[in-house]
Amino acid sequence: DVMREAESCGLNRSELQVILQFFHDLGKLLYFGEVPENENEGQGLSSFVVLQPVWLIYMFKRVIGCQNIAKTAPFLTTEYERFDKAGVLSEYLLDHLWEDELDKKDMMIALMELFDLMYESPQTNDKSPRTFVVPSRVLKSTHVPRYIKPNGDPSITFYVEFNGNLPNSLIYRLLLKFRNWSQEITSQRPFFSASLCRFYLDREHDVIIQREKFEECVLKVSIIRHGTEQPAPDQIERVLDFVSWSTNQIRETWSTELESNLTVKCPNKSPDHEDHYLQIDEIIRNDSAFCNFVRVDATEVIGAFRPIFRKGKVNSSADPKASSKKSTDSKSAKPTLSVLDSTTRPDMVFLSYCWKQQEKVRLIRELLEKQGFACWMDEKKMGGGDKLTESIYQGITTSKVFVSCISPDYYKSVNCKTEVGVACDLEKPMIPVLIEKCKWPPPNAMHMRYEDHVYICLETTDDGQPIIDKLLSAITKHIVKGNQ
Repeated sequence: DVMREAESCGLNRSELQVILQFFHDLGKLLYFGEVPENENEGQGLSSFVVLQPVWLIYMFKRVIGCQNIAKTAPFLTTEYERFDKAGVLSEYLLDHLWEDELDKKDMMIALMELFDLMYESPQTNDKSPRTFVVPSRVLKSTHVPRYIKPNGDPSITFYVEFNGNLPNSLIYRLLLKFRNWSQEITSQRPFFSASLCRFYLDREHDVIIQREKFEECVLKVSIIRHGTEQPAPDQIERVLDFVSWSTNQIRETWSTELESNLTVKCPNKSPDHEDHYLQIDEIIRNDSAFCNFVRVDATEVIGAFRPIFRKGKVNSSADPKASSKKSTDSKSAKPTLSVLDSTTRPDMVFLSYCWKQQEKVRLIRELLEKQGFACWMDEKKMGGGDKLTESIYQGITTSKVFVSCISPDYYKSVNCKTEVGVACDLEKPMIPVLIEKCKWPPPNAMHMRYEDHVYICLETTDDGQPIIDKLLSAITKHIVKGNQ
């Protein structure tokens, strides 16, 4: 509909995209992608433009603020009680809440999931009704069954400290990310409450994430191994990776001022008997721990975390779910940390691409990370009011190499043009990679940016896997030159 209105005003797709992006940045409307080439292309968020954000808030409020509906819909009383007590929303109840806007239901569900307001539970079979978890409505009671708590098995515990700034809404979203992860790596149903999540990591390991104290901005993470042996280093690594990745995602999406540190609790009590924490990376770096100039026994911490932190930095930019799905035991699980030299920064390679080529670029990223290069790749489109320079600018700034994954759509993308401009202004080494057949040099304003660059034509194997030997060589060359 929007495209037809634009055409009646003499606007083409590229011009419409610029206008939509402009008003999206102003917060006047919500727009999540490029305008589809035709009406049948794209059934996701890129197919929708929300002209009245207030209307969307009102529709979200119907779900999150749902009150007792016994009078208006007595046949759904059982469904409502389940939702009110456990935060589990059935599709029947959802259809009732959105009964006058059911044609937009899939779009609104996708938006609530994008904003971490809702999560669809896995279905036991194709015929079972859909159910959703709404974290803000999950278990208002803080009571946790005894069997959920650690039972004396060997465990490793660390803490995520947020420097006094962790709103309740962000805690829900962090716990929700862990719940989602657990559903992707195991079929076992996790325990999930407003302040705690316990799930199976593999056949031998469980993980418990909980708020340490209500008044403290600290999350406690315990990795438990059933039996007599201590938790395996590769499983500790997986959890550290996911904690770092998920907090980084929350920071980019919701609060750029959010700061977090991986810590352990100091055994020395402060004069006022309050708990305080020591950063793990500092303990490993110094091979010892000090609290107010008093040496602290850090043998257990060093033994558990040194193999991981000495290998490289915890990778907060790469999605660890991509390499940890369906792991069945600690012996077969593969590490997900990028193995980097201690002098390198985690976001070494910035991958610039058009949203339509995300799957191809994700394959490139996975292959680069297997070779030890961490990558910055925007995997979630901007939310309302976000600006390119506030989130992606930091990724370009901290990168050592800027890789343009070029396709015909790349030339048309306003965001891609802006990213290239920022990289040029920062004088970042730029590597153009043609992932689809297209004109070279670029036919538009990018021509001036790339006129002195030699492109790499990406080849693929018979099964569609990208061959990145030439790209690896070019990246290595630029990084080595930059370190000299």
